[in-house]
Amino acid sequence: MTPPTPDGAQPGRRRARAPGRLTGLVLLAAALAAPPARALTVTRGPLIQNPDALTSTMTIEWWTDAAGDSTVEYGPTPALGFTATVPQAGSCEVGSVGTCHIVPLSGLFPGTRYYYRLRTNGVVVQDTGPSGPSFTTLRQPLDPTDLFFTVMGDWGGGTTEEQQVANLQDAADPQIAVTVGDNAYEFGTQTEWDSNALPYYRNPFRRIPFFPALGNHDLYAVGNSSWANSAEIKTFLEPRNGTQPERFYSFDHGDAHFTVLDSNSCCDATQRSWLETDLATTTRKSYPVPRSNIPVTATFVLDSPAGQCGAATFPGSPPAPSCRFNATGSTLSCK
Repeated sequence: MTPPTPDGAQPGRRRARAPGRLTGLVLLAAALAAPPARALTVTRGPLIQNPDALTSTMTIEWWTDAAGDSTVEYGPTPALGFTATVPQAGSCEVGSVGTCHIVPLSGLFPGTRYYYRLRTNGVVVQDTGPSGPSFTTLRQPLDPTDLFFTVMGDWGGGTTEEQQVANLQDAADPQIAVTVGDNAYEFGTQTEWDSNALPYYRNPFRRIPFFPALGNHDLYAVGNSSWANSAEIKTFLEPRNGTQPERFYSFDHGDAHFTVLDSNSCCDATQRSWLETDLATTTRKSYPVPRSNIPVTATFVLDSPAGQCGAATFPGSPPAPSCRFNATGSTLSCK
């Protein structure tokens, strides 16, 4: 008997084809012929929000050009270590079904920086590294470190000057940013937010918790009574502790108490009643900051036909902290 060949086949016999080899070749050919998978792109955001107004929470919001689920990987170092995933959204207040992504994070430490990475359908749409992006949680009342925040108004006009101010805030890296209204010119539409406001602040807003106030320009497209249908309310996730959630609200950051009001059609009984309770129940001792035109005991951030104004509050016994604006009046520092 003639010995078998090295591959085990008998001489003169045709070797059987390996099972599945033909199928594998067909699948490989099909894969090579198929178009590459469509890459996902972030079309709006990410935005750092805190609708719960707590020191232990933060919410990250972003939009993509294709539908999918939402995953945030996060942690106190660029190595991350924690993951939160939300299934694909069944509806979106802004954008097509599944293209909006809202992931709440809880159990966070107060006053702590967290790095994060974003995924949609498993695809990284926002990566992280030693330089971030990252966000910092709100601080506890007894945190002794300085507070640093920026306040801006009449800012979303799509101008060169707006970009210059955005660059300054990006470099300064404040702990939070609040507005005094008139955020998206001229009528507060979604198109104006996406063209005249958000693109200029894309880098700082992916790090800095953002707390906007409604101005008259922000409601021109819908009218004062339809504030809930405005692009600002639909896009952002403001604190919901007001009796008309997101229209007016308050939050604490360290020893400061911030109250954000809607002065359009001001001042209705609902908002006034809530404000009185908010001021009566806050545990923060306070001092009005110089340049405030309103004698208040908590922070006000609002817009009115007479102009914008604001005040920061501080604890402790008199004298009040020394507060100074920079040369352009855009940044307030207190010691």
